[in-house]
Amino acid sequence: MAGRNPLKDKLEDEELDLSMMQLTDVPVRDIEQLGSKVLTVNLSHNLLTTLPGNFPLLSHITKLDLSKNQLVELPENFGGFKSLKSLDLYANQLVKLPVSFAQLKNLKWLDLKDNPLCPAVKQAAGDCITPNDCAMCAKKVVALLQSMESQLQRERQRRMAEEMAQQKEIEKREEMERERVRQEKRAAKEKRREEARVREAETKKETDQKVRHEMQLNGNQNAKSKNNLHSSNGHASSPDPAVSRSCLGSLVMF
Repeated sequence: MAGRNPLKDKLEDEELDLSMMQLTDVPVRDIEQLGSKVLTVNLSHNLLTTLPGNFPLLSHITKLDLSKNQLVELPENFGGFKSLKSLDLYANQLVKLPVSFAQLKNLKWLDLKDNPLCPAVKQAAGDCITPNDCAMCAKKVVALLQSMESQLQRERQRRMAEEMAQQKEIEKREEMERERVRQEKRAAKEKRREEARVREAETKKETDQKVRHEMQLNGNQNAKSKNNLHSSNGHASSPDPAVSRSCLGSLVMF
């Protein structure tokens, strides 16, 4: 069985009173367990210096009192309090507000007195002495943050455009480099082919010269053989003069 919520006794008529409890952190989980019936949360007169990032997730809260704490900043997602109509930040240590503050479109009352605000926020906030001043504070501060948000969006878009342009330029240079490498490879390949064709032509030329030389040598040898044969036949048909004279002498003696 789940334990009893320690904050249950602090809830009355949709308002959760956690003021003057020396809190250094917001009990978000316990507040969340109380459900959407908690519309007002009073955390004034505590020791809070920061707020947990999951606190703005309690988007059903319509009134939030954080006065008389030691807050030096609000979480970047503070705009998650989309239902917030009244916000008291009196007497803290806030210098600036998160850009997400621009999302508090339902905010009708805001007190920023006694904070070391930056000049732009301080001017928009005004004095916040009367309820009407606090209403104007809510309107002007939200409008200021909306303007800042728009400027930041334009700046982000400009940076994105620059980054895209830079990326395209990098890709273009990389493609040019790849094309250069491809051309060098094609040139080297064509050079190898040309060198191969030259070697093939030289080899063919050398082979043809060798064949012609061999044919010439064979022709000379055949001619010499024929001459030798003709010479041999001529000697065999002519009688030896010495033999003829011997025969003639023999006849005379008879």
